[in-house]
Amino acid sequence: MRSFRKNGQYCVRTYTRFRQFPARLPRINIFESLIYLSTVNLEPLNRERLRLIYSPRWTKPVLAMPGETVPMVLADSCPRDISVRVGDGVDSVALRMGECPPVKGTADFRGLNVRLPDDLAAGLYDLHLVSGTAPIASEPNCLWVVPEDRARITFAHISDLHVGNPRPSDREHRIDNLFRYLDCDVKPAFILNTGDLINRYIHTNGAKEILRPDIVCDHIHRAREIILRYRIPHFLTPGNHDVAFPYIYREWRRMMGGPWDKPNDDYAFSPGGMRFIGLDRSVMYDGDHQAYDNRLSAARHRWLRTELESLPANRPALIFCHYDYHGELKWYLQRYPVLKVCYGHTAKSCLDPEHADRDGGLCPYICQVFEWSANDGLRLCAKMKLADFETAHANAQT
Repeated sequence: MRSFRKNGQYCVRTYTRFRQFPARLPRINIFESLIYLSTVNLEPLNRERLRLIYSPRWTKPVLAMPGETVPMVLADSCPRDISVRVGDGVDSVALRMGECPPVKGTADFRGLNVRLPDDLAAGLYDLHLVSGTAPIASEPNCLWVVPEDRARITFAHISDLHVGNPRPSDREHRIDNLFRYLDCDVKPAFILNTGDLINRYIHTNGAKEILRPDIVCDHIHRAREIILRYRIPHFLTPGNHDVAFPYIYREWRRMMGGPWDKPNDDYAFSPGGMRFIGLDRSVMYDGDHQAYDNRLSAARHRWLRTELESLPANRPALIFCHYDYHGELKWYLQRYPVLKVCYGHTAKSCLDPEHADRDGGLCPYICQVFEWSANDGLRLCAKMKLADFETAHANAQT
């Protein structure tokens, strides 16, 4: 891996700044990984080799109405003679395009505005880049054309799927059953996913054994494949297992997407009546499973404060993240209309008792379903455990 040192740490250049990685990398069996590493380019992250479409992405779909203009961000290496189509295969529709100039402040990305047809039906769509007549890139499930009537919405919160965890032995079958249940029975408008899609280690003789790079990357692929079987808008924030080491980081960003203009994946969206704010609480670890400092930076605190201060008087917020490791959200709960903090990671609450009514902690459950309306507020409808999905249809705990 070609890298360099900065302040005593290994660094890899990524996006718009240096991303620092632990100086002591995790111990893995180099002989078992030799074949895999010989086939993978471990040079500093290269935007062109990761993806051509950076925004929107399937883990953070863009919300739009028919006839609206949707901004896209493409790699600068993208051909200049491209066209954009929305939909699937023969049913796809060409979109009207504007200019594709470089994004201000960087020569690595190009911005492109595309206009949606006025008669495009509500639903979740793929976007395709075509050069001449040949498709060159696609991003699935990344365009969410929202319905006009959004006075009442149902949404699901899932966390800690841990694809690749050997217990139970049919875990992936149960995860698929969960998504099938949501898709067929619950029919949520969207899903909030607070991370730990994969595992960074397994327990061997009572000790944590770091998984080989090829195994972790396979888990990333399998998690993506399961989720994309279903046409449900999916909003993901990573957990402490998801991008824990450098060799995970690259493949995670290639398959799941990630921010193109900043080092973290904080974002917000408003599907109707409420502001949903996602915080990136991913964690980097050294070879002894010791976490490096993962507190929110001053810039991220300013961004969160600005998001909450800009809320209209009648619009509350919901924060979703993997966990609040250092109690940093307490200050915001005391000052702003945050109805709920949805998180996973552990059954131990990360909120103070005074905010118990806003505690949306999920563990030891794997899924919870909410209903929101301006008149009735936020209501918890059901909670489900992984054990509920041993069979294809389950009865949720209500």
